[in-house]
Amino acid sequence: MVDIEVTISGPLFDGTAERELEAFSTEAERTIAERGVNEVKGYLDSVLRNPTGNYSRHIRTERQRDDMAVTDSKIVYGPWLDGTSSRNARTRFKGYATFRMVRQQLDAKSVHIADGLLDNHISRMN
Repeated sequence: MVDIEVTISGPLFDGTAERELEAFSTEAERTIAERGVNEVKGYLDSVLRNPTGNYSRHIRTERQRDDMAVTDSKIVYGPWLDGTSSRNARTRFKGYATFRMVRQQLDAKSVHIADGLLDNHISRMN
C-alpha cells in the first residue's frame, strides 16, 4: 500500500484570490461610474448655455440592483435635457443625448480603465 499526501496552498485555495477578484470588481465598477459622472458633467458644462449648476449637482452614481448607474436623480427636466422626453418630439430642442453618448464612450474605455486597476489586485494575491 502506498500513502500519498497532497498539500494545497496559495491564493486559489485560501480565499485570497476570491476576495481580491471581488474587490477588483467593486473598484472597477465604482471607478467607471465615477468617471461617467465626471464626463457627463464635463460635457454638460460645454453645451449648456446658462448653467446654474443645479442639474450638475443632481448627477451622481447610484446603486441599481447589482450595478452602479450614473443618474440625474430623476430631476424633473432631466429627460427633456437628454432628449428622451415626449416634449422633445414637439419642440425644436431634441436634447443633448449626454447620457447615451457618455455610456457609449465609457463602454469603449471600460476595459482599459479596469485593466489599470487589475495589476494592483493581482499583486495582492502573491
